[in-house]
Amino acid sequence: YHGVAFIPEERRSQGLVLSRSINDNITLPQLRHLSRSGWLLDYRLERTTSLNLGQQVRLKSKNPEQIVRQLSGGNQQKVLFARALAHPLKLLLLDEPTIGLDPIARRSVWEILKKLKENYDVTTLMSTHYMEEAEILCDRIAIMEKGKILQMGRTHTLVEHAENPYNINFYAEDVSSQAQNELKKLGKLRNVAGKLSHFEMELKIQ
Repeated sequence: YHGVAFIPEERRSQGLVLSRSINDNITLPQLRHLSRSGWLLDYRLERTTSLNLGQQVRLKSKNPEQIVRQLSGGNQQKVLFARALAHPLKLLLLDEPTIGLDPIARRSVWEILKKLKENYDVTTLMSTHYMEEAEILCDRIAIMEKGKILQMGRTHTLVEHAENPYNINFYAEDVSSQAQNELKKLGKLRNVAGKLSHFEMELKIQ
């Protein structure tokens, strides 16, 4: 680890072992430290460690032995954050950390990231297509297209003075009334678009 952790976009296929418990998923990188004589796992210590890390990210579950597949998308994501905290963390790499989450779960992830920054002094490098997410969480933003950086700067400066066209795609898997209300709140982005020359906004509901 060396103080670096990565949370992938595809949590179910790339980040989690869905058939295993919360315990197993959170403590996976720590098995060596949780074992006696280097090979006999201390199950009591594993459970305690899992509970402590889960509490730090406000993980909601029946118990640490619950199978990860049974958790909501938001709580599955919290398992990944808890695992990232298993070692002293200096740099956290995030690829679309809230993709596929409902508005409430998305804001819960935002709170975790704010806490990491404020309480643990963790540097975060994040890719996202949610402009609101970037505005709330990032000190600096780089706008990229086809692998090239078009613009980079402080968040507020970039929003005010961006010059290059850029597509913002919003995806909603479940267009419930709650999700619709949340999307309405994003209407402020239209004001941002008005300030940007040739700024294109594209709203996609899947």
